[in-house]
Amino acid sequence: MIMEGFYVETSSIIYAVKGVCDYGEFVPVVPKYLKTGCRKVKDGFTHCYVKYLPSIGVYSCVIPKEEISLVYNPFEYDRNRIPVETRGFIVFLERNISNAEIGLSGSYLLGCPKEESDIDVIIYGELPRDEYMMLRKLLGSRNQCGDYLIEKNYMEKISTENSINLNDYKEIFKSKVLEGCFKGKLYSIRLIEKNIANTICRNFYFHTGHAIVSGRLIHEIPYTTPAIYVIRNSYSGYSYNVMTWRIRYTELPEGFYVIEGETFVDSAGESWIIPDHGGRIRKL
Repeated sequence: MIMEGFYVETSSIIYAVKGVCDYGEFVPVVPKYLKTGCRKVKDGFTHCYVKYLPSIGVYSCVIPKEEISLVYNPFEYDRNRIPVETRGFIVFLERNISNAEIGLSGSYLLGCPKEESDIDVIIYGELPRDEYMMLRKLLGSRNQCGDYLIEKNYMEKISTENSINLNDYKEIFKSKVLEGCFKGKLYSIRLIEKNIANTICRNFYFHTGHAIVSGRLIHEIPYTTPAIYVIRNSYSGYSYNVMTWRIRYTELPEGFYVIEGETFVDSAGESWIIPDHGGRIRKL
């Protein structure tokens, strides 16, 4: 199955595959690069079809499988064309994490990294929380990004979205292990539970609006992609489930936050807020 971490290519565009659900003849994607020259795509929705996906409750960019001419598999690639420092990071993880598939995604998988490109790693495992704890043990003391690299990462990936301010990002980043630096090179790691599709793809989500909620954030399924939390307002007693696919939000410590995002009710009647589209999470 083609899912999160994979890339696919059509006659003119290279797309990042999103999500872990099987949508039959369609694949949810984000247009990333022009096929010629690996140049970044602008105005992405002009390069795909738009289809309503009930398992996420919104219209999304998709392409038909019949238009795919090439699949980039993060677990099957030529290691000999990967730079030494990138290959070394993958080997380091493989030697220390067992019972999990460790893959390489992003521009290194596509064969068109730039000098400043970070290393995108994807890990499919049975017990993501255990794998996360192992990563914290392995990388916690090695994550030595200076302010310059953190600010550079923020400016390139996040600042234009207005989803989190720089000071909050710095505070969160320095305690993270799923984003960081290994021997001076930026990396990001997505942890995905192998059987997560059995949980999230069976639900149907109905869009109910947009909201800003505040309260105490509690871990439900942290550290993974997607990460799931609960935010509970102590005054009203009302709570939302929080789902996010953004790696910047996968390691939020429990505490008090303001969350803005699209709201949904699932097929079981549970309320959800998703900050990924035009929303944000801010620590109080």
